[in-house]
Amino acid sequence: MHPNRLVLKSAFVISVVALSLWAHPVAVLCEKIEASPLDVTLVVKKPGNSKPLDLKDEKIELIYQKVSFKEGDRIEKLLRGNGILPDIEAITIIYAKNPSANSSSFRPGAELMLPAVKGDHGLQQALAEGYLVELTLDKKLKEDFLNEVEALQGLVKPFSDLQPAYFRSEDSQRKMVASVNIGVDVLGSFRTVIRDKTWPISSDMIRHLLGEARLLKSILQRVVEPKGKLVAEAEAQIELIAEDLQVRAEMFKEKRGPGEPPPRYRDMRVKVTTLSAQTGTPVHNLYVYYVPVALKRKPESVRFFDRVSSPADHLLVEANYFVWAGQPGDLTPQPHGKIVEVRKNDHGQEQLVELVIP
Repeated sequence: MHPNRLVLKSAFVISVVALSLWAHPVAVLCEKIEASPLDVTLVVKKPGNSKPLDLKDEKIELIYQKVSFKEGDRIEKLLRGNGILPDIEAITIIYAKNPSANSSSFRPGAELMLPAVKGDHGLQQALAEGYLVELTLDKKLKEDFLNEVEALQGLVKPFSDLQPAYFRSEDSQRKMVASVNIGVDVLGSFRTVIRDKTWPISSDMIRHLLGEARLLKSILQRVVEPKGKLVAEAEAQIELIAEDLQVRAEMFKEKRGPGEPPPRYRDMRVKVTTLSAQTGTPVHNLYVYYVPVALKRKPESVRFFDRVSSPADHLLVEANYFVWAGQPGDLTPQPHGKIVEVRKNDHGQEQLVELVIP
């Protein structure tokens, strides 16, 4: 690892009081309940210079400070004052640390948790000389996504040029070629904004975009082989991916006000209630799991709410999900689960979901 590339993780913590109410041993729950941490890479750079500064083994710590915005405060100036390069990655991390924040939140009277850095003499001297710390959220996932989409884009023409014999029917061929082009176009748009750092992308979204890009690439790679054939199951997966990506692309229609940072990714709070099929009463202490419908058979894409039922609520980015409840580590979608189309509304209302547990 580069001596000045540090990856910091901030873990989700459950209080001992809450754990004592659960029906399972505390030791097991402490191990199971850890939610996805923020994965932030730090690089010290001078703005306009791509070469990172080597501070050898000096420790740089990423912290968060509550800031009350006053008249005349600009987010760019506040971030610079904290030693942070004010770019889209910093804004994305602010959105992640402030669930209710949006592009209009950076105004007098607002209170937000902002990133800052701490370090020893070397860092302090670098900051005094005009260096800043560049933050990147989910750096490895984003790099993987850029590479996957580039490879996927190279498969579109060979797939589109296939003979009808590779498909179940000529009608199927027309539909599949159209869906693949739609999906790859949207993935290409996300690739551009991630590469150019022009739009905030949440951790959940990059994980799921990467999962859908990998799945679509694997399907096309199999089909374009000399003896390839697009089977019905793969057709359904392509359709689900294209539908989901079109929903996700709605975020690009968001507009920003004069002088505002880029808008927050389109997420909303989803509240899930788990009820007993026998009694109709709440079933407590279940994990609530979710996964994009297109990735339902991909356990590595399954995530869970950061609190147990019932009810349990969580911020989800607009997409089509399959949601179910179960015990810790139960990553297999259950029959009681249901498809939930998460769509942001203009009133900030929660989206309510009811799961009936056998």
